[in-house]
Amino acid sequence: MAITTQVSDLTTDTIRVLVADASGPGRLQSRQQLQGSGGCTVVAEAVTAKQAVAVAAFEQPDVVVLHPELPNEDGIDLVAELEARLPRTAVLIDLGNPAGLADAVQRVARPAAPGWI
Repeated sequence: MAITTQVSDLTTDTIRVLVADASGPGRLQSRQQLQGSGGCTVVAEAVTAKQAVAVAAFEQPDVVVLHPELPNEDGIDLVAELEARLPRTAVLIDLGNPAGLADAVQRVARPAAPGWI
């Protein structure tokens, strides 16, 4: 529900998205799915958790889509840091990869992550 509220409060028709995934094919797939659905523009990509924080601070995206496993820091642990630095940005965990899905779902279910896709 928090994500719906944030997205509905946007003043533009396009949702600006940062995709953070260590996998090049994973980033490409996310970009194609998000931009292909209409209404979303991927404004930046990040490969590591550290890069995701820096790029998010610079770009100020509406949404950050994180893969749960990033170099330097766990993507799920990164949720709290991004929410603290960018309170108006929705943060989603991309669980599209079935490997480790059950563990990731349990970890995402904690209150820090408002949603997962």
